[in-house]
Amino acid sequence: MYLLAYRSSNDLLRGNSSKTEEIGSPEDYLGKVKRKLEEIHEGVKKLIDIKSLQKSERRGEGRCDLKARQIYFEKGQKMCLYNSQRKKGRISKLQSNWEGPYFVVKKLSDVVSLAMLLFLQVEQA
Repeated sequence: MYLLAYRSSNDLLRGNSSKTEEIGSPEDYLGKVKRKLEEIHEGVKKLIDIKSLQKSERRGEGRCDLKARQIYFEKGQKMCLYNSQRKKGRISKLQSNWEGPYFVVKKLSDVVSLAMLLFLQVEQA
């Protein structure tokens, strides 16, 4: 039988006194150390995953808001509407995504406005 006095890094950090344990064989001791190291490794992996996830979330928010602008429309103001749908039978790269001009009929909230298509009358000569 072996008697072993050891101090782990945890004991050194917390100031615990050394422990004396009776260990049956070197294989038992190595098994205990291996299990303890695996527990520590799993705990550190979890902490690293949580911290890296928080950092990436902060970076993503910053990039998203970098070029964002607040655009407010007032009643009677002209605007164009972005429509990404394509009309069948036409060449898609020659079609414009913008429709209009529309004019704002009513402002429902800061970001939602009711718009009506403005028909331009062309005089025929």
